[in-house]
Amino acid sequence: MVRETSIQQYHAIQESGLITGLKWEVYHWLFNNGPATQMEVCCGIDSNIYHQVRSYTPRFSELERMDIIQTVGTRKCKVTGNDSIEWDVTVRQPRKLPQIPAQYVYVCDACSMSWDRIPRVHATSMGICTGELSKWRKVK
Repeated sequence: MVRETSIQQYHAIQESGLITGLKWEVYHWLFNNGPATQMEVCCGIDSNIYHQVRSYTPRFSELERMDIIQTVGTRKCKVTGNDSIEWDVTVRQPRKLPQIPAQYVYVCDACSMSWDRIPRVHATSMGICTGELSKWRKVK
């Protein structure tokens, strides 16, 4: 059963705009279906295994750093059958992640291309990539 404070927090996070894109998809699924393992969340959102691992799993550490999801234990994953970390939402306000310094570039999680700003969609030799640019590296 979802507590009233959790529902209020969910709506506050949704309205704040701090969480968008794939992070919001992970948070939304976990709020409605959690606690769950990473693979349970990923399979609940998207059936494409390549997209799951490359796009959704990095969002867990980002959401944890924002302090709105947390680990709550370990158990057998319903998808893999392996012992896995179980995640659930918190009732805390999200912390804003720091912006990267100017001497750094963003790196796409999916295709590893780097950019000085964040394009929504970019072309690669394999076609169109919609991965998120959440990592960064220093420009030499």
